[in-house]
Amino acid sequence: MEIVLEGLKDEGGISAICRSRAISTTQFYKWKHQLLGAAEAIYHRVNNKPSVKEERLQQENQRMKSVIAEVIAENLDLKKGSLG
Repeated sequence: MEIVLEGLKDEGGISAICRSRAISTTQFYKWKHQLLGAAEAIYHRVNNKPSVKEERLQQENQRMKSVIAEVIAENLDLKKGSLG
């Protein structure tokens, strides 16, 4: 990954970077493709839709909010009954 990042910083010197690291330019571009593909997959996963865990947590959060609303309403009804 370090080699690919170095190559991304200096597009003109990829051949020189590969020679200094004793790798082929084909290997460099293969690693670059893998790195950028992984980054794109992560980006799309983050920006598209929530994960299953996030959806489950959102549903649980909504359920808890409903329970809290019910308890508050019940509490208010009990207070009104004891005051009136």
